Amino acid sequence: MILKRILPFVLGTLVVSSCGKRSKTHVITDFSQPVFDTLVPYEKPLIPYGVALFKVQGSVNDTIAIRFLGLDRKYMGSFSDDLKMEYYGMIPVAFLFDPLQATEGEVRVEFEIQ
Repeated sequence: MILKRILPFVLGTLVVSSCGKRSKTHVITDFSQPVFDTLVPYEKPLIPYGVALFKVQGSVNDTIAIRFLGLDRKYMGSFSDDLKMEYYGMIPVAFLFDPLQATEGEVRVEFEIQ
């Protein structure tokens, strides 16, 4: 009986919380060229945007560079990094992976706006 009352609330919360959310994941193993991607925000989301999330982890044989939302970071060897930044929509969020001197490895990148 209680489940019947709670279920619509839980489902409604899930639907509303996922509205406007955009995310992408890349697993990069080809270091022969840069990888560029963009998250384009919804024009009129039900809930305003407020945060941009970025997670990266991997292992490379030399230095790589990653740019996310205008922030530049360099990594080498084994690494893991999480960033949470303020984001209010309106502009696309660009992601750029530049292999620089690295020639092999594996990098997993997840980025999201919500």
